[in-house]
Formats: sequence, C-alpha cells, structure tokens
Amino acid sequence: MNITFVENSPLVLIVDDDNFQRLQIGGMLEDEGYRLVEATDGEQGLAAFSEYSPDIVLLDALMPVMDGFTCCQKLRQLPQGANIPILMITSLEDKEYVDRAFSAGASDYITKPVHLAVLRQRVLRMLQASRAEAEIRKALEKERELNELKSRFVSMTSHEFRAPMNTILSSAELLEHFGHKFNEEKKLKHLHRIQAAVKKMTHLLNDVLLIGKVEAGKQEFNPTPLDLVKLCSNMVEEMQLGTGEHHQIVFTHQGSCQNACMDEELLESILTNLLSNAIKYSPKGGEVNLFLVGEQGKAIFRVQDRGIGITEADRAQLFSHFHRGVNVGNISGTGLGLAIVKNCVDLHGGKIAVESELGVGTTFIVTLPSSQ
Repeated sequence: MNITFVENSPLVLIVDDDNFQRLQIGGMLEDEGYRLVEATDGEQGLAAFSEYSPDIVLLDALMPVMDGFTCCQKLRQLPQGANIPILMITSLEDKEYVDRAFSAGASDYITKPVHLAVLRQRVLRMLQASRAEAEIRKALEKERELNELKSRFVSMTSHEFRAPMNTILSSAELLEHFGHKFNEEKKLKHLHRIQAAVKKMTHLLNDVLLIGKVEAGKQEFNPTPLDLVKLCSNMVEEMQLGTGEHHQIVFTHQGSCQNACMDEELLESILTNLLSNAIKYSPKGGEVNLFLVGEQGKAIFRVQDRGIGITEADRAQLFSHFHRGVNVGNISGTGLGLAIVKNCVDLHGGKIAVESELGVGTTFIVTLPSSQ
C-alpha cells in the first residue's frame, strides 16, 4: 500500500491490481495536487478506506482476492461510505456489468483504456458534487436540529410559564374578590407573589430570546465600561429580595474590579443563571456565595453553593441545551441556564470551570477578560 500526502488537498483511494494503471492514474492525480492512497485488491481497499477516510474511491472492477463489485457493496455498508463518491474503472462495457456496477453502489463508471483527461474531469466533477451534497445534508441536519430545538422550546416554555401564570391569576383573583377583607400585610404578600412570578417569566423569556439569538448567530457582543462591584452588589440585593428570600447570598470581592470592559447584558445573564441555580439547588436557609477577584487583565467570578452537587456522569453534558441532572428530583427547571452561561462566556472569550461534590455543593468559576 503506497501513500502520498499533499496537505489540505482531497484524498483519493485507488484500488487496482494493475501496477501500471495505478502508476499512470496516480501520477496524473498527483500532478493535479491530490493526495493518494493505493491498494491492490478489494480487501486492502476496505482496510485503507476505514483507516484514511478518502474523499473519493477509484475502484477497478476485476481484481483477485475481492473484486470491485463486492468491495463497492461493502464500502456502501460502512457508516462513512454511504455518501462517498465511488468511480468504477472497468474494461467491461456490456450492459450487464454496467448495471452490476450501479447495483453495487457505484456513483459512476469509466472504461479502460482510461483517458486521463476524461478521468481528471470526472474526478473533479464528482468531488464538487460530493461537496455540494455534503453542504445540503449539513444544512438539512441543521434545519432538523433547529426545528427540534423550536419544538422543545415551545414545550418547555409552555410548562415553565404555567406555574407563574397560575400564581399571578390566583393572587389577582384573591385580591379582586377578598382584598377588602385582607389586612395590608396579606395584600402585600399577594402583590409580592405577583411580582416574583412576573420576574420569573421575564427571566425565562430573556433566556429563550438570548439562546435563540446565539443559535442563529445574531447575538451581538457590546462591551462597555463597568463597575463590577456595583453590578454584583445590585444583582445580589435584587436576588436576595426575590428568588433568594429564603437563602443568604453573600458577596465578597478583592482586587481591582471597578474599571472592567464587558458586555453588561451577557454578564448579567451569566451571574443571574449561576446564582439562580445555586439558590434552586441549595437547601432552604442555606448560604450562597459570590466571590469576585480582579486581576491583571481579567476578572474571576466564583459562585458557590452547598447544595445537591453534580454527578460525574452529568458533567459531560453540563452545558447542553435542556440537559438536567439525574439527581434534581422534582426541582423545576428548563435545562437552559448553563447552556446560556457557556454561550455568554464564549462570546466574552472567557473560560468556565466547575468543582462539585455530591451532597456537599458546587462551585462555578468564570474567568473573563476585563478589557476588550
């Protein structure tokens, strides 16, 4: 088996027991800048195909050990061989052998003696067609994924919106029909329930819109000067009065954090989702910590909880859309939060890491460039 490599050019597998034929065809293809892999029979051809994943196969019909027809059939049965262009080369011109070549899965055929100029054009056209087909398959797969994503968005949002909408409806009806009997404290309680439900729905809607923009490649990155201490303090204060009312959220910072340049909207999405998760998966009354460290040219955010932790198996899919841990039980959630965090971190050119122990807690570490 002979192999010739020219970087970044298409790889051609020539399977032919005729040394002169391989030399002649191979020489022409090398002159055109192709990479070559050569095999002398069908079995060698199958092995070379599996090892090197060529872009096109030139396959002689009649060979010892395993003929080209059998080899072609076996190539088509391989997962990576279903769509590869296969050009059968044969001295047999009658209809029976032509039909047999196409029945075996050949994309096209050419007869001997091979006219090199015709072969050169045939190889070029087949590779161009193969690339076009691959782009179409890729586009169709992306469309399928997007349609599936849309369906899951609809299903998820319908489910997650239902609870806060019911809360708003029930509190509003109680205030309408019995508000005149409620004292001020009870009225305020129902108003706070409505406000919390609206904030939850707004947060969910923002997440859906953000991840939709990112998936479509339309999310803009607009860094502006930020005081990170002020931003984090305000966020912690707001969350303490909302979803974190039954937890203690502690914010500490050190280093230079007042003169950063980041995208405020994306940074808020990062911290909101991480803090919301930390609160959600922590026991009632537990403590959640946000640490901010400003270093030369970067800011490090650490969000720490003392909650249920993340299993080893879940970590591989931690940032996938809709993925939720096997140990979350009946804790509600969309499975979008960490996917959004990862996207926002990537748009900043930053990094995210996680440390977790089951039953002890989880810490997410986000490192972002503080200047753009």
